[in-house]
Amino acid sequence: MTHLIAALQSEAERLGFDLIGVTSTHTPAHFDAYKNWVNSRFYGNMDYLATERAVRLRRKPNEILPECKSIIVVGIRYPIEADNNLSWKNDLTGRIAAYACGMDYHLFVPVLLEKLKLKIEKLLNQTVNAKIHCDTGPILEKSLAMRAGLGWIGKNTILINRNLGSFFFLGELFLDINLENSLKEVKDFCGTCRRCIEACPTQCIQDDRTIDASRCISYLTIENQHEIPRNLRSMMGNYVFGCDVCQLVCPWNRTHLIERISQKEFSSKHLLPFINLPDILLYSVIQFKNHFKKTPVLRAKYRGFLRNVVVAMGNSRNPEAIPSLVTTLYDNPDSLIRSHAAWALGQIEDNRVKIVLEKALKNENNSVVKREILAALEKNELLNS
Repeated sequence: MTHLIAALQSEAERLGFDLIGVTSTHTPAHFDAYKNWVNSRFYGNMDYLATERAVRLRRKPNEILPECKSIIVVGIRYPIEADNNLSWKNDLTGRIAAYACGMDYHLFVPVLLEKLKLKIEKLLNQTVNAKIHCDTGPILEKSLAMRAGLGWIGKNTILINRNLGSFFFLGELFLDINLENSLKEVKDFCGTCRRCIEACPTQCIQDDRTIDASRCISYLTIENQHEIPRNLRSMMGNYVFGCDVCQLVCPWNRTHLIERISQKEFSSKHLLPFINLPDILLYSVIQFKNHFKKTPVLRAKYRGFLRNVVVAMGNSRNPEAIPSLVTTLYDNPDSLIRSHAAWALGQIEDNRVKIVLEKALKNENNSVVKREILAALEKNELLNS
């Protein structure tokens, strides 16, 4: 068995995985925390996280694969850059979360896990029943990873490894064979540090290491396909897809900033984390899909992404954003985007804003957009009073 584990570790490294561990199918240690999170309704509109089936499978991982006896958990790093773009307001630059700057991990991590499974079959000279997951099913994967010895769940709810930090993807291979478990859960090294909690722009991190998803910038810019609550928009800064703040301030990531990795599946489609907001606002649906092809950014969908872009432009408070926002408010056929463009214009202290908002109000038929225009006019009067 020791020989088999050593061979799997070697193969995992060859495939590009940075972490690998083995754990059992017992109920994850953080199931109660997850259940309390569900009961607190901190999942926003992601109702699929709180169904009876979702709760049951997270409590009993073996039901994912009835004959499951062992679970291999792997981690693979992705490149990051320090959040040092201090001039984004002047440059009208938006930011994309680091994990979304490369090929969508759903497209390559499962492929690598399938290769790992084939290696197991070759080593054992037998067919193995398996189920592969990569952030795709009702699994408490961070809790399983912690029990497999890959790290501990930090106060920001993200798995942290002492040597690699927290910027890595996780994947799971459920197997119908018995493998020797890795070391038990790793010690918690967060200590008294609260940097992630204090740095969170929307204060969505709870003291019990859960997140109020309805306030999280990642949720607001990706999963939420509707209006972004007005009281949270100004807290989003220039993030247009996801958020890295709670990881960037973590001391365990300090030595890994601006680190590059050689994982070809990830780097073959690598975007810069910074985008020009006015340019993106001019994109058609086709241009959006082509530019972000095979990256996680497509999850936000075209209308959601443009909504995020106009919010970031409003947060810049830069008068140079006015022409693009005016065009969007006047001409965009989507009321969701127009309403957020009206809000964005209201954040900019400039005499031109009142004129364009009043003109838009005369021609606007959508009640939600009208409401935003009126609120923006009120805001503009306060700014210029």
